[in-house]
Amino acid sequence: MKRPARKCPTCRGAVPQRPENAVWPFCSDKCRLSDLGRWLDEDYRIAGERAGDGGGGDPPAEEQEEGT
Repeated sequence: MKRPARKCPTCRGAVPQRPENAVWPFCSDKCRLSDLGRWLDEDYRIAGERAGDGGGGDPPAEEQEEGT
């Protein structure tokens, strides 16, 4: 059974089904790279603390002085 065409997440254009489209779910390599650029520029964000925030490393300098 043939699935209906979907919309490209970047340009909202029609996207061919997976077997015919190597850059699924995008319509073109240009849209795929544009989306990647948005992730790298941090235009898209996942809510919550950044990885690495919240301890595990050395405490700030002022806390180190109090403990000595």
